[in-house]
Formats: sequence, structure tokens, C-alpha cells
Amino acid sequence: MKRGILIILMSLMVFSAMAQVKSFTMMSYTFDEQKVLSEIAKQLIENKLGIKVNLKDESGGAMIAHTALLTNDIQARVSYSGTEFSTVMQQTITKEFLDPKVLLDWVKVEALKRFGFIVTDSIGFNNTYAIAVKREFAEKNNIKTISDLVKFTPNMVIAVDSDFYNRDGVLSYSSLSKTYGFKFKKEVSMDYSLMYRAIETGDVNAIIAYSTEGKVKSLDLKLLIDDKKVFPPYDGIYVIRKDLVDKDPRILEVFKSTHNLLNNEEMQELNLKANMGEDIPTFVREFLIKKGKLK
Repeated sequence: MKRGILIILMSLMVFSAMAQVKSFTMMSYTFDEQKVLSEIAKQLIENKLGIKVNLKDESGGAMIAHTALLTNDIQARVSYSGTEFSTVMQQTITKEFLDPKVLLDWVKVEALKRFGFIVTDSIGFNNTYAIAVKREFAEKNNIKTISDLVKFTPNMVIAVDSDFYNRDGVLSYSSLSKTYGFKFKKEVSMDYSLMYRAIETGDVNAIIAYSTEGKVKSLDLKLLIDDKKVFPPYDGIYVIRKDLVDKDPRILEVFKSTHNLLNNEEMQELNLKANMGEDIPTFVREFLIKKGKLK
């Protein structure tokens, strides 16, 4: 009899703890990919758990988001394995960390130990840097890798976003050019949003792009393989405060259900829809239904 009462009391305690989480806040950056991924989590959690997810728009970099999570201003956010490793934890990319699993496993352990954050498995795509050229040019000259491009660079102009161009260290334009030994006729530092227009009009012949950018698809650009593995993995992930999960473990299970949800091409397609002004909640719901995550 006492055992039965104890089980009932424990069940009530668990239910009571779960009932405490009626809502939480995720940071939704002002750029499309983060908005799409935040909306995916929002719809899954609201539909499966009935917990309200508030999306907080915020401009700024990874450290602003990290600080917001530390101070409990937000309780979850979208990030990337390479961002957590290099920017948040200030680690230097060495050869062993070019393995996506090794890097992400390290990030998971350190995020929990240092900050009390839980990091999910990869959402399924790798949004790293890549050199992009027009597909017609790549196919005409049989260019598949960055090494293939090197002999053409003296007659080409490349656009590089200012942050990547002026940065020091392993993940920088200077490191990339040194590793591959290329020299472009001209290197133009410009705002990221202007680079796609510049390659579309022919003002530049190559750009440093993000591999999941929607405009890569719409402009039919060719992303060149980083055959010397300069760029570290940037797997899409969610980062959640452990104290939120402790209150309701079901929240983590929903986040875990996004593992391998979408690949690079699918992320490009969703980003393109957002770029073109389509309603993000509408096309995210359609995508989740197609994937069998929602009915």
C-alpha cells in the first residue's frame, strides 16, 4: 500500500515539475536561416507539448546570443558546432577537429561542463564557408575543388565579406589563400549581402559564400570542394539550458527529434523561400508535414 502511495506521489511530483514550463524563449536572429530553424523548433514543441515558444529577434553575433543564454534572457537558441568551438569557447581548429563528430562531441561535453548548456546532435547540414563560382564556368573548365581553381585565380576577382577578410587565425581569408597558394587578380571586401549581386552581374568571378545560402541555389552557383580541409565543420545545432530540460525532459526529446532533419540542399531551399519573402511559419509547417514530423 505504501509503495503504491509513493509511486502516485512521485508521479504527481514529476507532473507538477513538467507543468511549471508553460513557455520559454528562443533567440531568432535577423537572418533567414536562424529564423527558419527557430520556427522549426517552435512548431514542433508547441504542437507536441503544448508549450508556448516565444521567438526573440536579435541582431548581433554569437557572443550576444551566448550571453543571453547565460543570463537566462533566453532558454534556447540555434547555433553551429564550429561557432561554439571557435567563437564561444575560443578554441583553435587543429587537424583532429576537422572531423565533424570529434568537434561536436567535444562541444557537447564542454558546453555542459562550462555553462550548463545541452547541445543537440547535428540537425543534418553543415553551413560552412565555401568558394562559389558560376556553374557554367566551373563545368566548362572542369573545376570541382578549390585546388582546381588555383590556376585560374590570377585572372579572377573574388569578393570576400569584411569579417572573414580581416580576421586572423586558422579560419580566415589569409589562411585560406596561404594553404591553397592562390592569388586573385583582385580581392574585394564587401558586405555579405552585396556579394551575390556582384557575382550575378559579373563584377566579381568568385565569392566566399555560406554553403546553405539560398542564393547559391537561385543563382545556380557551384560550391567548390575544400579538398585541403581549411574550413572546420559548422553543423547546425540547438543549444538549450539544462535547467529548462530538468523541469521538463520532454523538451529535450523534441529537440533531439531534429537530428538529421534536413541536409544542405534542403536548407538551401528553405533559405531561398525565406529570401523570396515567403511566410516562414507556413512553409516550415509544410516542410515538417512532408517530413512526417507534424500531421
